[in-house]
Amino acid sequence: MNITRRSAAVAAGAVLLLAAAACGNDSGGGDSAGTKYPTRDITLIVPFGTGGSTDPIAREFARELGKVAGTGVTVENKPGSGGTIGVTAAMKAKPDGYTIALGTNSILGFQPVVNPSVPFAAPDSYIPIIKISYLPTVLAVPADSPLKSFDDFISYAKANPGKLRISHSGANTTNDVFLRQLQKAAGIKVTEVPFTNGGGESLTALLGGRTDAAAEYGPTLKASVQAGKVRVLGVFASEKYPLFPDAPLITTYGIDISTPPSQYIIVPKGVPSDVVDKLTQLSQKVVNSESFKQFAATNGFLEDPITGQKVADEIASFRSHFESLNA
Repeated sequence: MNITRRSAAVAAGAVLLLAAAACGNDSGGGDSAGTKYPTRDITLIVPFGTGGSTDPIAREFARELGKVAGTGVTVENKPGSGGTIGVTAAMKAKPDGYTIALGTNSILGFQPVVNPSVPFAAPDSYIPIIKISYLPTVLAVPADSPLKSFDDFISYAKANPGKLRISHSGANTTNDVFLRQLQKAAGIKVTEVPFTNGGGESLTALLGGRTDAAAEYGPTLKASVQAGKVRVLGVFASEKYPLFPDAPLITTYGIDISTPPSQYIIVPKGVPSDVVDKLTQLSQKVVNSESFKQFAATNGFLEDPITGQKVADEIASFRSHFESLNA
């Protein structure tokens, strides 16, 4: 009888030990536990091609995230349709926190207004994690352009309606919005030449003589400006832009610059809350690290690392602004 009871006790203990071991070594369902996340590599989908401004900050974020998370972070470029192809792919991925996306205010705030069928059209159709950077739009021309200043640009555009061809990184992006505002406020007409794969294509068109000017971002233009191939005419900002501190501010015509191009990290709806919390914590460590801050400053990215609901509110304000422009 004693032997039987002892055997039963041993058996029961073994069951408990096996159960504990299973919980502790859970690499499948255990991925949803924020305290364990991440246990494998993460994929960051970037909805633009290489060569523009979005890709460098995304790759720097991925490198730093890998350091603080202790795992690999792979960047996957999925350009097209003003960024909607890449973000759509990310939002349709398994909501486990292992596929994240870089979204911009133009993709998340503007695209749903003109294309309400996108899977991220509703504000609650994805989960915002953090804002990693923002930056102003810059108006630039080839170095050999006869347009030497922003005043030259305005004068020429007024005298030659529609003749100036201006490239930018896509229809319904913040660059497109700023150009529309500028034309209305200054009483000019230009021909916009949008590209779907990002600023790299826009810059190539400018350098190749296919356009007369470009409305692009500092990180995209930086190397060409430093090499003497491109000249900056002005910046859509309310204060001096550190990357081009001598460039005049395009605010004299009452341009609304309250919607600067911004970059966010988002995940699909359905990611467990504890994973969201852990990813947010890791992301905050990244954007607050000295190495990330230095990279951002050197390359012209500005910082405003808001998270969660503040990101959602900001995107909502961008969307409201765009709706008013298209009313």
